[in-house]
Order: sequence, then C-alpha cells, then structure tokens
Amino acid sequence: MMPLRQNLIRLAGTGLLALATGLSAAAIPERDHAWRFNVYLDDKRIGWHEFEFDPAASTVRSEARYDVRFLFISAYRYAHQSTEVWDGHCLRRVDARTDDNGRLSSLQGERDGEAFMLRAPTGHARLPACVQSFAYWDPSILSATRLLNAQTGEYQPIEALTLGPQQIIVRGHPVTAQAYRITAQDLQIDLWYSNDREWLGLQSRTRDGRMLRYEIQ
Repeated sequence: MMPLRQNLIRLAGTGLLALATGLSAAAIPERDHAWRFNVYLDDKRIGWHEFEFDPAASTVRSEARYDVRFLFISAYRYAHQSTEVWDGHCLRRVDARTDDNGRLSSLQGERDGEAFMLRAPTGHARLPACVQSFAYWDPSILSATRLLNAQTGEYQPIEALTLGPQQIIVRGHPVTAQAYRITAQDLQIDLWYSNDREWLGLQSRTRDGRMLRYEIQ
C-alpha cells in the first residue's frame, strides 16, 4: 500500500528546463473560478479534488477526499484542506490540514520580509521570499525550479518538460491540449492545459504501476 499512499500524498499537497511557450505569463483568473476534478485510480473513481479561487482576496481554497476500497473494504482514506493566499505568483500565506488514513498533520507558512517562514510536520524552515506550491491551476509553476508540497513541507527541486499537443477527453468530448511533465524525486506528473492555459487534467503513475488520474468535471 505504501507506493500508492506516497503518490496520493504528493499529488494532493504535491523548471530547470526553460519553457518557450509563454506559459510563464500571468494565468491567475481575474474573477471567481473553480476547478472540480474526479480522481481515479486506474479506471475506478476513488474521490474528488476541488479548488476555488477568490480574486478579491487572492485566495485559493482546495479540498480533496479519497477512499480506496478493495473488496468493498476501505483500505485507505485521505482528506486534505488548504488555503493559499497569493501575491502574484508568490505565496503570501498557506494553511493546510491533512488526515492521512487517521494520521493528522498541519502546515502553516507566511512570508515575512525577505523570507517565507514555514512550520511543517518535519519542523520549521526558512525559505526564499517567493515560494510557489504545486499550484497546477497556475501554469507559471512550469518555469519554477522548486515547488512546495503543501502537506509535507518539502521544498522539492523540479524539472518541467514540454510534451506538445495531445488529444484528451474533457467532459466527454475530445480536445487538443498542451501537455507538460513535472519530474521530481520519486515523482512524475503529467499535466494538460487548454490553448488559453486552463488546467484540464493530471495523471501520475504509482510505484506499483497503477495510474492516478484527475478528470475535470
């Protein structure tokens, strides 16, 4: 169960290669916006993940719930809530709570002058003033060299690759989307964006070869 559990944690929280696509330009919505995804393990729905953006407060609130079942028995449950306040493409503040199969943890961070002060399950850390999380809704993260895992507090080196246009199914219809890949230690995430930079989907393969997938509602 551990390989699957690690992937779920990293994606819910969870580039060295320069991108020449213009995606580093501002892509934060100018009005209220929400992203709602069904979450699948292979072809079985195991839960959902929602993001809501409030432009008046520059705040993104997210909530995820997974319930992995085998033979009608709950083998793993996960719930995560976070509130992120942004200043452009830099985090101003983050507050997250996680129930990882009964194990509770919390994370708080806030920019303080020339640093971002983090209180994570693993301890306190002083990070650079401009920190970005795994905020898939903002494609400017594809230009980052490190991203903050909003559950574990890891400030992970990442690399982003351009995969080019791909056809995917969105709300039951085939669309051509721009595909990218984020890689980090023990982690590979494929992302899809529309031509106007709307986040459309995500997938990542677990260590035991299963596919974890986000499908937009």
